[in-house]
Amino acid sequence: MNFYEIMTIVIGFCGTVMLFFMFQQNNRKRILICQIIGTCFFCIHFFMLGTYTGAVLNAIGAFRGIIYYNGEKKFFGSPIWLWLFISISIAAGVLTWEGAISILPTVGMIIGSVSVWVKKPRNIRILSFIPSPMWMTYNIVNVSIPGIVTEVFVMTSIAISIIRYDILKKQEKLPLKSID
Repeated sequence: MNFYEIMTIVIGFCGTVMLFFMFQQNNRKRILICQIIGTCFFCIHFFMLGTYTGAVLNAIGAFRGIIYYNGEKKFFGSPIWLWLFISISIAAGVLTWEGAISILPTVGMIIGSVSVWVKKPRNIRILSFIPSPMWMTYNIVNVSIPGIVTEVFVMTSIAISIIRYDILKKQEKLPLKSID
């Protein structure tokens, strides 16, 4: 392996780490910060691989994260942003067409736009699971080892966070029933 290939993998794994930590957060702002940083790394990673659908969609994802992070501000909180990102994702998928494989990350990005638009961390986690198999397939086809590992981590991380925040914390809040 040459230096360029090694750097491509290292940069991808930096994205992997950030996206893993993304789902371990129980605060919308921290989720979005991890997502922004992770998608920036993956934008560079896919660009270095020459897979431009993935690169452009990740750049859109980073920009989308920045807008959603500022969502409490009146201008950035408008639902127009969600529809704008859906439209931009479709345009990016068409303009960077790599064959039918471009459909999967494009649809994944659309669902991802909805997942980070919602306010409740629980809904973010649940909706974020759906794009993972789509990106996994794209990563396998394009031989992105960090991308493949990321999707395994993302699915695992989402499962862990759902258990931590949505199942165990919910059970802690339930009143104890006496056994008669």
